[in-house]
Amino acid sequence: MKGFLRKGKKGIVFLLLAVLLCIALAGCGKQTGGKSKAAVKVNPDGFPIVDKTLKLKIVTMQTPVQKDFNDMVILKDYEKKSNIDVDWVCIPQEFVAERRNIMMASAEELPDAFFKMQFPATDISKYSKQGLILPLSDLIDQYAPNVRAAFKKWPDVEKGLTMPDGKIYSLGYILGAPAITSGPKLFFNSEALRKVNKEVPTTLDAFVDVLKAFKDLDYNENGKADEVPLTCSDYGGLEGILKGSFGLGTRGSAHGNVDVDPDTSELRFIPTSEGYKQLLQFMHMLYQEHLLDQEIFTMDMPKLIAKGEEGRALCYAFVNHSVIGTKYSEKSVGLEAPLKGPNGNLLWNNSGPALSGFGHFVITKKNPNPEATMRWEDYWYSDDGMREYFMGVKDKTYYVDDNGNYEYTDYVMKNPDGIMFEQVLGAYVPWAGGANPSIAGDKYFKGGEMQPITKASADKLYEYRPKTIWPGFVWEDKDTDDMASIATDLSTYINENRALFVTGKKSFDEWDDYVKGFDNMRLDHYMKVYKDAAKRYGFKG
Repeated sequence: MKGFLRKGKKGIVFLLLAVLLCIALAGCGKQTGGKSKAAVKVNPDGFPIVDKTLKLKIVTMQTPVQKDFNDMVILKDYEKKSNIDVDWVCIPQEFVAERRNIMMASAEELPDAFFKMQFPATDISKYSKQGLILPLSDLIDQYAPNVRAAFKKWPDVEKGLTMPDGKIYSLGYILGAPAITSGPKLFFNSEALRKVNKEVPTTLDAFVDVLKAFKDLDYNENGKADEVPLTCSDYGGLEGILKGSFGLGTRGSAHGNVDVDPDTSELRFIPTSEGYKQLLQFMHMLYQEHLLDQEIFTMDMPKLIAKGEEGRALCYAFVNHSVIGTKYSEKSVGLEAPLKGPNGNLLWNNSGPALSGFGHFVITKKNPNPEATMRWEDYWYSDDGMREYFMGVKDKTYYVDDNGNYEYTDYVMKNPDGIMFEQVLGAYVPWAGGANPSIAGDKYFKGGEMQPITKASADKLYEYRPKTIWPGFVWEDKDTDDMASIATDLSTYINENRALFVTGKKSFDEWDDYVKGFDNMRLDHYMKVYKDAAKRYGFKG
């Protein structure tokens, strides 16, 4: 009887998996009547991609603002142009990871490709070794000239996508504009600056003087000392902005704890460095003198927005200036250069790599036509493809102004039915939700980062970015679990202690004890694996 029950339980488990898989594959989709089982002849260039209509099944992420991808305007137009008929299986954004894993667990039910499904690097490594996804390197060379051109323009993108075995198995989202890669920036209320007779600071000392003046200013004229001189939606956002002032972050923002020490040319663990100690001492001084938000370690987006709308946030850090609301956002002015630090450092650490994310497009082993599929995908990296992907349809969702700029129409931005612009665009273009296997550049991408005030600051700061910016690293399979476990322990320890140092609950006399605390956290092993990975990206140390 017990044996029967055990077998019964296994049967139930398999049945449940089968049901979940059916649900995952149901999504939104159209009936294709089956797909071709024989490879088709692919035209080397131009359109159509194939002379005989090819049917593909592609699984994609769908956000709440997007229509069924089968009804999306630019995708339907592309079907006619390419002669490739795609049956889109749409997975709600919140279920992407769960359903992606279920599909991969049932190798016989794979689609032809995954699009915008956010495979992490560890999964790409695992599934490539299992043979469930195809290597793309040769396909890119033969059938993706636009992807190859992007690799030439941004060599670190190709490095970032290359797995330890030397092959590429997925494509990612390329951020081709300074404003999109610069991360959180520092903005000042220009009216508040005028009232205290100050300019946008260029040094840390001048920055402190501005914050002190803000502290004594009743900007919102409510008779209360409730102004917040400096704030952010989280403490980490401020550290990213100020690290460069202390000579930290020499390989960009994708590596928050490790960089290369310019004095020794060796890898450096930032949280134990003298420069990081100085940074924390500076933040402690700001906190102690109430120049830094006293809620900085419990801040979040709603709190930042509220303080902005109330006219209390006079200097704040965020990706774009408009987060604090329409009443005060247009009075914002951003930094145009990093704040010069005590040792003369002028480095903008908050510079990310061009490669944003991993595994946004993969071709599975079930696809009998990978060549045609790669040509289909390559279009989204072309100028025409990028324009359609991000802007939609000319004279309907976008127009070209007298200066040659591409702008959304009033139908998008001031929709007569009162529909917000994301929902309007959701019927035309697929970029909502990110994870786009395409290129977001100055010309066609119109996200919040591209608003004039934000873009003006980012373009100036871009000149001070590190000479070498590393993409996120991919570990060897044997090191993946170890690195994830160690990184979690390190992060917890660092976050706990920086809060204690900044708020004064821990004295800097205890710094050496704090540094020794890393001895039992396998930091040596962590740095060895890091160094091995860095060498694959060109590090010579």
